[in-house]
Amino acid sequence: MLISQVPFLYSLFDWKLVAPERRVQLHHATEAQIRLADQAYQQMQREYKAMRQVLFNFMTTFEDIDTLLMRYAQVFGSRLDSGSAAVLTELCERGRSLFVQATIHVRKMLQEQGELPVVDLFKIDADNQVFDTFSMPLLPIVPQEDRERFFAFMGLLTAWQQEITAFWNERGRWPDIGK
Repeated sequence: MLISQVPFLYSLFDWKLVAPERRVQLHHATEAQIRLADQAYQQMQREYKAMRQVLFNFMTTFEDIDTLLMRYAQVFGSRLDSGSAAVLTELCERGRSLFVQATIHVRKMLQEQGELPVVDLFKIDADNQVFDTFSMPLLPIVPQEDRERFFAFMGLLTAWQQEITAFWNERGRWPDIGK
């Protein structure tokens, strides 16, 4: 049995048959379980919000990366010898492919997050007046496999960027973007 199911078992007992000191122990255990469940939920919320922010940052930062990389290969490839231009074009194509795959995965993750059930919550002050309302997912879960795959893409994109850096370092210069 899962530990999260234990509090529900308490409702099945005839509490008149339980000794008072045992009832107090069970009450404390129930309170501890509720605190643990709340802490776990709060941690899930923090992770969910952080991941969602990372996903949106990725989407907005790299919104036009495909066009940018095609233009990059054209403009700077024309300034290189044919062998170097071919290598730059291949590097840019690989980068474009990685960004496309990562973007597809990010869109899938955001779509799945959008399908989570949402609850509307209210904050109430001491006078029982609502002073804040907000919505949040009932179970803010980002599957571990999706997170791992996203960060694997980030690792591949970082390695790709290092290849671009090495490409220009081997040629002893970075392109002058102003020209």
